[in-house]
Amino acid sequence: MAVRVKIRVKSRSSNKSLEITILVNGGAESTKPCIVVDEDAARELGLWPISHGRVPEVEEACDRSRNSCD
Repeated sequence: MAVRVKIRVKSRSSNKSLEITILVNGGAESTKPCIVVDEDAARELGLWPISHGRVPEVEEACDRSRNSCD
């Protein structure tokens, strides 16, 4: 069962904040806490367009043996 909670995210650089709903038990693991937001949320937080750094390209993972892909 998916568990989603609402949190308020605040940008350190722009001091803007936004309430978003996040999935907390998606199974992803990281050595550091991280939040991935879409481009619209990044704009509202003043984080987009990116002025430095890099933007990684990602693809959705799926299990073809279980036909779980769209």
